[in-house]
Amino acid sequence: SQTIYELRQNLGEEWVESAGNTVRFAESAWVDSTQFMELTESARHADAVQLYEGPFLEGVHLAQTHPFEEWVERHRARLSRRHRASINAFIEECRSRGDLSAALKSAWKWVGLDPLDDGGQQHLIQLLAETGSRTEALAEYDRYVALLDAELGLEPLDETVELVGAIRGGSFTAPMVRTPAEVPQDDGAKEDAGEEGSGGDPTAPSSTWPTPVPAQVHAEAAVSQAKDRDQLQALMDSDLTPGLEVLRPIGQGSMADVFLAREPHLKRLVAVKVLSPHLYSDTKARKRFEREAQAAARINHPHVCTVHRVGSLSDGTPFLVSPFVKGTTLAQRLKAEGRLSAAEVRRVVREIASALAAAHKLGIIHRDVRPDNVLRTDESGHHSLCDFGIAGILETGEDHEPKLTQSGEILGHPAYISPEQMDGKPLTDRADIYSLGILAHQLLTGHPPPPSDAPSKKGDTSGPAVGLAPLADFLKETDPELVELIGSCLAADPSHRPSASDVERRLQGDRRTRVQNKVDEIVDVSVPRLIFKKRLPHILGPYVAGSWIGVEAAGEFQTRGVVPEWLFWFIVVSVVFGFFAVSVVGWFHGEKGRQRMPMAEKWLLSAIGVGWVIAAIGTIVKF
Repeated sequence: SQTIYELRQNLGEEWVESAGNTVRFAESAWVDSTQFMELTESARHADAVQLYEGPFLEGVHLAQTHPFEEWVERHRARLSRRHRASINAFIEECRSRGDLSAALKSAWKWVGLDPLDDGGQQHLIQLLAETGSRTEALAEYDRYVALLDAELGLEPLDETVELVGAIRGGSFTAPMVRTPAEVPQDDGAKEDAGEEGSGGDPTAPSSTWPTPVPAQVHAEAAVSQAKDRDQLQALMDSDLTPGLEVLRPIGQGSMADVFLAREPHLKRLVAVKVLSPHLYSDTKARKRFEREAQAAARINHPHVCTVHRVGSLSDGTPFLVSPFVKGTTLAQRLKAEGRLSAAEVRRVVREIASALAAAHKLGIIHRDVRPDNVLRTDESGHHSLCDFGIAGILETGEDHEPKLTQSGEILGHPAYISPEQMDGKPLTDRADIYSLGILAHQLLTGHPPPPSDAPSKKGDTSGPAVGLAPLADFLKETDPELVELIGSCLAADPSHRPSASDVERRLQGDRRTRVQNKVDEIVDVSVPRLIFKKRLPHILGPYVAGSWIGVEAAGEFQTRGVVPEWLFWFIVVSVVFGFFAVSVVGWFHGEKGRQRMPMAEKWLLSAIGVGWVIAAIGTIVKF
């Protein structure tokens, strides 16, 4: 009776019924999560949106109940996806009947529940602009950008940037939000039963020589693949493992799609690579995808993109989970910056050679070394080798797996593969060295080396298989050793190429060279990159020019006796400390625009302010 009394006190008299030894909830009681699911299944979106108030059992944790925690996480993610689809549909319904006020109210609720949701933010910004609140729409975008950078270190989606650009430019007219794919409504059983399976690998882009196809076929294939990717997005949203929350798509290739996801329990971002749906029935593609995870997981090296785990969706589509690294590929960097300095190329090639040496030691050949498969981390500036999707196993390795390459089939990008790879001959680790040489040449000159038919004319396979004249012209006086090393990497005969560890050792050099390389790394890479990334020249340039004119004018007036000497020096002191203050503000806000002021900026500006007051008082007293 005491227990029943406490239940009634905690739950309410009307919710507990008892008769003899039987205790039950009142028949009038109902479960809101069950009701919510029924509302979404019957497309009663208005009622579903009103009922949903936030994450399922938020803040509820039971000690030593791992199965319960997994069930809660699964159900929470499931309800959240249903709510996202339902509120999106309700906003579209409101738009269709012209009720922008109700749509705006729902968008505010959406963003309130998940301020990092791209779809919710796009809807809110657009609806604010549609209802005449252009200033508030732009302010909301600024808040969103700051939050996205602070929480995830990401930029807004291109669609959001385009939308805001249209609003700012006054050209915003029609709705620009792209409606997210509907979440499948039969995901309950799959999620409750779904567990991680064996699974896969991301693979490199196209692995075979292209065959000319009529334009109409290309167009039909593009439409088909677009539909496949929409279906994959919906499947990812509805059917990923309970420990992952998909945030957005961040990349796509011919063989795989990449999504940004969040691991709520570990509070970290990850990249989820999924085999493209149009290749799901391709056994060979699936095997290559799985091989990437197996190869990358075996290599424990700081310059190799690691794999956390693998799994499969409910339809069997394999995926792998890797750390999310904010950075750019070497291909993107070349496009943005052009060719690199010799010192920087030495560092990049040394890091990639180090990664290849670790792979080759385990009997793994990458077979697709090129700028697209080298990732540069924004934070550290280091480079990592990725995409082991077409990696091969050396005959001398411990593993003996079935070959995935048919006779005559060519894997890898044609601009970077070795002559023996082009001829379909058996490969050794020296095939990767040839590709590394091509990459080094491109980093130095901005383009791969031109072809050379010298070996075929003279029968000399010890020389390079490509022309190195442009490279020699670039470096004949500054770094002839680097030219010689690249030439040896590009030897037509694999036996005349150095090993990856030899390349690393030759680029490492003696102790003095290592120190100089580190200095070059800091001076030639980090400082200029950071200065231009923070847009300091654009910010400080006008300030310096204006200050120079002001000080010159004040000096002229002081010479004529119009301005007292103390005032002139007061102006000089103010200009100097103003330069420091503008530099600090530019450092913290030059890259992303005005954001919330961090504590470090507050302390620095406070110190500058105190210094200015002391210097100003001293100047006035002295003069």
